[in-house]
Amino acid sequence: MTSDDALFTGAKLADGHLYDIAVSKGRIISLSVAGAARVYGATIIDVAGARVVPGFVEAHIHLDTSFYGDEWRPHKPCTSGFDVHERVAFQAQNLAEAAPLEVRARNQLELCLSRGSTQMRSHVMVDGTVGLRHLEPFWACEKLIKTRSIFSSSPFRKTGFLRPRYSGTARCGDRGRRRSRRRHRPGHLGSRR
Repeated sequence: MTSDDALFTGAKLADGHLYDIAVSKGRIISLSVAGAARVYGATIIDVAGARVVPGFVEAHIHLDTSFYGDEWRPHKPCTSGFDVHERVAFQAQNLAEAAPLEVRARNQLELCLSRGSTQMRSHVMVDGTVGLRHLEPFWACEKLIKTRSIFSSSPFRKTGFLRPRYSGTARCGDRGRRRSRRRHRPGHLGSRR
């Protein structure tokens, strides 16, 4: 084993028994009854009987429109009953005043990873108003999760469905999906690199 490897000792699994779990390059390589593992050169981490579960799946997040870790913004009610166009305008205003997308997306990713999500799927807004601007900084965050999770993105043409007059929305959505497919092959929720 290398210095990047770890041996988690005293981990409780679903059967209630304690085990030692050897990990190399982010993957479990062996599971032994507690105290039986003989691993050299690894960092030993005693989890003291804590229950170990598989990674969680975050199946629906919006990293490009997340405000997690940013300044708090109060809810703005629509002026005369719910109006989806007014809600989209409020969101655009909030995004214009928010921290950069890379910062907000990284904050949301760190939260998901710190809470045990190892598979994530995010919608990313692409349309005639934002073009592909949300995709490029979003992909910059991949370095954060590249070795720590399985990830995929799904470009979403939100404004184009609401306002067909925005030219280029369908074209942006198609280009965004093609770029996402090239970056995340194969796999249901993405691919490990």
